Amino acid sequence: MRKLVIAMMVGLMALTSMVLPVFAEEQTDAASGAAEQSTSQTEQGKEKRAPKQEVAEPENAIGKDAAKAKVLADAGLTSDQTGKVRSRVTTLEDGTVIYKVKFTYENQKYSYKINATSGEILDKSTKAVTETTSDGTTKTKRARKGSGKTEVAEPENAIGKDAAKAKALADAGLASDQTGKVRSRVTTLEYGTVIYKVKFTYENQKYTYQINATTGAVIDKVVE
Repeated sequence: MRKLVIAMMVGLMALTSMVLPVFAEEQTDAASGAAEQSTSQTEQGKEKRAPKQEVAEPENAIGKDAAKAKVLADAGLTSDQTGKVRSRVTTLEDGTVIYKVKFTYENQKYSYKINATSGEILDKSTKAVTETTSDGTTKTKRARKGSGKTEVAEPENAIGKDAAKAKALADAGLASDQTGKVRSRVTTLEYGTVIYKVKFTYENQKYTYQINATTGAVIDKVVE
């Protein structure tokens, strides 16, 4: 009986010595596979986060300056109105080399795609500049005001204060006999655009308008 027990113990030990290496090898393979997968995912993440690469301009390209001038002319603006105009060379999915030109003017972001060799405008878009408030909502940023309340000179091609007042009232759907006195003064925005600031009151509501002094466009309005 004792010999039988000893034999069984020897057999069990032999079996254990055979199973353990196999189990350890499987665990090692699994860990190695997980590490390789993690490395692969990390590399893929890095590829996704890789910065956009600028491609070389074709020999017959029109040049970045010409591309910038093209978009400003299309928008009816000048560089002193928009500030910095950014341009980079990239490609479309079909391989067409383009200039991607961006700038901001009066709370609007402009984005253009210009064919690098022909100068053709392939695509353009505009969107309002927004900001996130403390409660997590977004709103359109108001145009920044000029410093102080000093009246500046009207441009030679200005539409005039009366026209600016009429523009503001028309936008509000009101007439001058409804609002009483309509005040207007000439000032500038922070980036230099000359505007008319028009104010009036109607039914306990204060209206404030910013009107482009040369184009007559309504840049901003606030009712409070």
